[in-house]
Amino acid sequence: MCMANINRLYATIRLVLCALFPHKGAELKRIHPELIGTTSITAEDFAVAFADINSLLRPDNRLELLFEGALSPAATILLYRLKSSGFSGCRAIASAEGILLTAIR
Repeated sequence: MCMANINRLYATIRLVLCALFPHKGAELKRIHPELIGTTSITAEDFAVAFADINSLLRPDNRLELLFEGALSPAATILLYRLKSSGFSGCRAIASAEGILLTAIR
């Protein structure tokens, strides 16, 4: 198995775990969402993204995140997390770069 595939598998497993079991009350660094366009989130920052998903909203109450390196099986878990957090219009699109997640609050 190629190292790139192992890295993508690691990113997918990490993303699923962070989405299902978000960190609560942990001191995590803050991700600043892009005002226009997509906010890219690396595998190291997946836990930060789900600790407070509302902090990643843009001023127009839209969420547009690219989870870098994640594979398509994680998309259903991401959609579950967003819907259970009160988001609507949720979409997850798998691409070569990762999973693009969009939603509206």
